[in-house]
Amino acid sequence: MTSYTLTREGFQELGEELKCLEENLERVDEQMIVISLSESITENREFQELREERLFLLSQIEEITNILENATVVSNSEPTSHVEPGRKIRLENHKICHELQLVDDPEANPLKGKVSAASPLGSSLIGKRLGEEISVESPLGITKFVIVSIN
Repeated sequence: MTSYTLTREGFQELGEELKCLEENLERVDEQMIVISLSESITENREFQELREERLFLLSQIEEITNILENATVVSNSEPTSHVEPGRKIRLENHKICHELQLVDDPEANPLKGKVSAASPLGSSLIGKRLGEEISVESPLGITKFVIVSIN
């Protein structure tokens, strides 16, 4: 069984997403009942589409439920000198400054600055300390950064 490390915010967001999926499942179930009571369902395209949507919702609900049941919520209230999931990190080099939060896969969203600990950047940061230099390989080549803050 896979375990997950989530921030408090990520745990809440997944909980909200789960609630929304469950509400959508109820809506789909109600629509399927209405159709099945009023018409033949064997050749009803709308019913078949609802059935597919229902299967998709069930798989999403199962996946998120599994994540939430097997999650450890990290508390970042204690200061630390090394990078670990849930921490916000500021990286700098001679060209750019980059702020990100290191998270586990279910919470990752690079567009929001949430980088997976399993990604090349994330894995290069795990366990590193303030002031250490990391090298990250990208399509543009190797980029070096210095860790300037860990929160």
